[in-house]
This record gives sequence, C-alpha cells and structure tokens, in this order.
Amino acid sequence: PKFIKPSSGSMSTSGDDVEFNDNSMSKIVSPYNGVTTKVSLTDCGGRIVIRHDLGSETVTSEFCGVPNILTYTGEKLSQGDKIGNFGSSPIKYSILDSRGNKVNPKDYFGKSYGDTNTGNKPKDKPMLERVLFGD
Repeated sequence: PKFIKPSSGSMSTSGDDVEFNDNSMSKIVSPYNGVTTKVSLTDCGGRIVIRHDLGSETVTSEFCGVPNILTYTGEKLSQGDKIGNFGSSPIKYSILDSRGNKVNPKDYFGKSYGDTNTGNKPKDKPMLERVLFGD
C-alpha cells in the first residue's frame, strides 16, 4: 500500500504543506491506515490528526481547515475511510515525523510500506525498500 491523496480535488504544494481544494461537502479520506489521535473544531479551522505506523517509523497526518469532521479520537482508520468533508475553503495537509517535524509529503505519496508481496513490482524493489526504510 501507498499513501493515497485524501481528496479527489486539485492539489498544490507550498514547502512541506499541501493544499487540497474541492467542492463544498466533497469527502476527505485517510491517506493511509492509522488511528485518529486528535480532533478539534477550533484549532486551525478544524483539525484532524492521524498517526500512521509504517513499521520502521511512525508519521502523523495533520489536516487543517476541515469544518465537517467525521472521525473521532481513538478511531482506527483504514486507508480511504472518510474522515470529513470540505467546506468553502481549501484544506491544508502536512505529514510530521515522530519528532513533530514537517516532512515533504511527496516522500510518502507513491511509496509502498509493509507487505511487499503485492505483485507488479520489480523483484529488486523489496530489498531496496528494506535498505531505505529498515525491516
């Protein structure tokens, strides 16, 4: 599995933040399996924080500007589960490492984690992933 876009709308990056823009009430989904660790209607216009365990590392997805939150603290999420809806403004998305530092989201989209027996991959890729990410 790879991180998926949390929105089907347009995407633009600014530094280590990604902005998603979509129609009002369009759904926002979890980009990867995880657990909702924080929900706030008042922080940054609606905050959702999801912890993702990638095996050798743990990262956190943080969404800001989500006026319609549909997840709750402690909820186990699967990739693609609906966590909220857009309002009239774009949402801001960040990925943070285990120390709370923002990382480049492009490093997570399109990369695979976990089970390497999904077929369609070159035979040498799982070894390369183990070298880069640890077992």
